[in-house]
Amino acid sequence: MCAEVCNALANVAVIEGANITDFVKYCITICQECADECKKHEHKHCQDCATACETCVEACNSYLA
Repeated sequence: MCAEVCNALANVAVIEGANITDFVKYCITICQECADECKKHEHKHCQDCATACETCVEACNSYLA
């Protein structure tokens, strides 16, 4: 779900004049939930996913700032 939300946000973000503030906030929520869950698992792919999700959260927070 996280990847789909991020992909949808990326597609909408390129539309000039689009008000995406609420969408960005939703993306932050979804990505943080995913990162929190993936951090619970020691598998490399889970840790990589958590890192990617945290990077997305940081980017979204920077956008909102």
